[in-house]
Amino acid sequence: MKKISSSILAVILFLTVCLFGIQTEAAAVNKHYTVNVAKLDVREKPSPKAKIVGSLKKGTVVFVYSTEPGGWSRIKYNGKAGYIASSGLKGQGSSTKTTPILMKDIKFGMTYQQVKNRETRGLYYDYYDPLITSYLTYDLKKSKYNMTSHLVYQFDYKSLVNVWYDFNPKRNYHPISQLRSYYMKLQAQGIKEFGGDYYYNHTQNGDYVDFSTTWSLDGYDVTLGVTNKFGYSTITLYYDPVGYQSSSSQSDEDKFKRLIEEVEKYNKQLNTH
Repeated sequence: MKKISSSILAVILFLTVCLFGIQTEAAAVNKHYTVNVAKLDVREKPSPKAKIVGSLKKGTVVFVYSTEPGGWSRIKYNGKAGYIASSGLKGQGSSTKTTPILMKDIKFGMTYQQVKNRETRGLYYDYYDPLITSYLTYDLKKSKYNMTSHLVYQFDYKSLVNVWYDFNPKRNYHPISQLRSYYMKLQAQGIKEFGGDYYYNHTQNGDYVDFSTTWSLDGYDVTLGVTNKFGYSTITLYYDPVGYQSSSSQSDEDKFKRLIEEVEKYNKQLNTH
């Protein structure tokens, strides 16, 4: 009996050690969190003595892949694994990556890194220049109004200042009749999403057209615009913050001209990389 009791005790001890070992290994999380302290250091390894490779500011949204023993969370930082103190994070309440909603999950003023951390869609183009203008472009397939599109984020000095959907990313040229058809279809979708309170500008001069519809919303404007000004057709849904360049301080035609110039600026940047 003593042999049997000793054997049983040994088995129990073995299982206890195994279970304890499992609890001290990394646990998968795959969840978004928000930095809840003024500054959160990112370390090379899950240890307070490990090398600091960077830091995150309060409000930064991070995706935690796993937790490590000792109160550490594993994230991706500058393309490599990094570790931050779990105590400096506040949970987002979602265990899976959800598609962000413009002007709700992603807003003007967010930094390049904040937007990049929050986006879940396929990255098409990434250009970062903290001193001038940066871009993040995502391939949406047919997720917006059931049309193929790219979603472009524009940053000036690291801050998000403009966003637009590009419904003609291949820069095809469309005849006026087809361009008008696209415009009417998108305008109808825009009215469903943003409401029937809008103003518009329609200009046609021979083969050259400028059609635009603008909705003034809470703190930002949304402008649907189509043109064939540059030898190809531009079809965009453009979000910009209300400010000194808003619709209240310029004519509809001037506003649309400025927006198209921003899109063309992006296209030239894209062609050089």
